[in-house]
Amino acid sequence: MNSRTFDAIDFRIEGKGYIPARELGHARDMLNRIVELVGEPVLSAKVLLADQPHNSVEDRCRAEASLSIRGGWIRAHTSAPTVTEAIDTLHDKLRGQLRHRSKRRRSESIRRQTESGSWHHGDRPSERPPFFDRAVEDRDLVRHKTFTTATSTVDEAFWDMTQLDYDFFLFCDEETGKDAVITAGGNAAESDGAGPVVHRAIDAPVLSIDAAIAQLNADSNAFVFFLDAETQRGAVAYRRYDGNYGLLTPAI
Repeated sequence: MNSRTFDAIDFRIEGKGYIPARELGHARDMLNRIVELVGEPVLSAKVLLADQPHNSVEDRCRAEASLSIRGGWIRAHTSAPTVTEAIDTLHDKLRGQLRHRSKRRRSESIRRQTESGSWHHGDRPSERPPFFDRAVEDRDLVRHKTFTTATSTVDEAFWDMTQLDYDFFLFCDEETGKDAVITAGGNAAESDGAGPVVHRAIDAPVLSIDAAIAQLNADSNAFVFFLDAETQRGAVAYRRYDGNYGLLTPAI
């Protein structure tokens, strides 16, 4: 019997009984994916894995998780015949709790926005640093971020964008089932705010990544939403504040 512990980012994975290193790594990756979905600071997070090989119960393996966030906790536990199955089931339970929590918060936020007659209320959006005017020949594609796009309504995507303090947000439009990008309309610095502007796949040009970056250089816009000529999925080439390029693509 052994007990192994290691840190995943600032979080803790613990194993009781014989837990192979690959299962600890699987739990670490699962926890990191969950933390990325929370959308707000996670103060602490812990996963406990336990395997009781001498236990006659079929679901002898246990997985528990607790995440501390501002305003409360997210907790889940499960058991399964194998550690891998327990971790995967734990992931599904945590995602379910996050979806429920997010929908509740969206409903409350949209209700407040409707009552106030404004999309933005309370604090003004964060001040953005000016773009560094790097020479075109010195610009690099320094960030290629691929992630799973959530299927959302326009209201939900706009809420996610504002909560994450993004200038734009790539999502799967529930109405069309296609990739789309949402931005704030009007002058984001105005206190009365503006509704969302949606850029949909049906209106997006089909471009290679190089062509999208060339268009980004030619236009004054901060980003270009396009259909990747190779994958036929929506993608966003954008200007980073350091003067280089970034690229967002959904997981295939």
